[in-house]
Amino acid sequence: GTAGLVTIYLPLCDGYGHQVSFGIAEELFRLSISLGAEDRYPANWLDSDDPAGRARPNKRFEVQYNAQLFAILAEKLLLKEGVEILYGTTVCATAVENGEITHLIIENKSGRSAVQVGNVIDCSGDADVCELAGASTAVFSEGNKLAAWYYGYGSGKFNLYMCGVHDTPDSVNNTELSDTRRFSGLDTEELSELTEISHMSLMNNILQRRQEIPDLVPVTIATTPEIRMTRRLVGRHTQDVSEYRAHYTDTVGIYP
Repeated sequence: GTAGLVTIYLPLCDGYGHQVSFGIAEELFRLSISLGAEDRYPANWLDSDDPAGRARPNKRFEVQYNAQLFAILAEKLLLKEGVEILYGTTVCATAVENGEITHLIIENKSGRSAVQVGNVIDCSGDADVCELAGASTAVFSEGNKLAAWYYGYGSGKFNLYMCGVHDTPDSVNNTELSDTRRFSGLDTEELSELTEISHMSLMNNILQRRQEIPDLVPVTIATTPEIRMTRRLVGRHTQDVSEYRAHYTDTVGIYP
């Protein structure tokens, strides 16, 4: 969301005027714009107590935030909560006993070390820890299309340019970028090539836009490969589109 410049905080509502995501999701939503929203400010949700006013078309409970400000605010929140942050650290292996992770093997500037753990939350985005621990995982079969989102400044305006797409089904063609390959996001050489192609595509996009905005310059580019869906943990049940808006008696969360 910050390193990849996907700075649109997705809706906390169901599209029909009802908020469905609360808790940490809303806490971070409000934190992301505590120093000012960048765009898509949901005034009907944040500045009105009238439930009827929230059901306006195209006025969902979403917002566009500044990546750098949100990253620092999130870091500040973690430190306030007593979280020890290890920047530049990668999990490279796990130690598992009786089906439970006992240690994470990490590498960073200090070298390789083992960290004893009680519980592990895999926030890699790629189920890396799950895979390293021998859990059952599945790879996203359709792969990822090329994306090259960036921020640019020109003609006195600061804009997010959403060049390309992050995740679409095979039936949708990516017409903005010439490279139509799919990338798994799970191979180092492939990720490196993707990043290089993304940079070239970004440059070409800027040169094209300069025909209308002569002074356009990039001010922020993504610092991580713009990959959306790679590998996931295989649970007891895998949802599909037939379960859209389905209700389950043991539900503990919802994604809007």
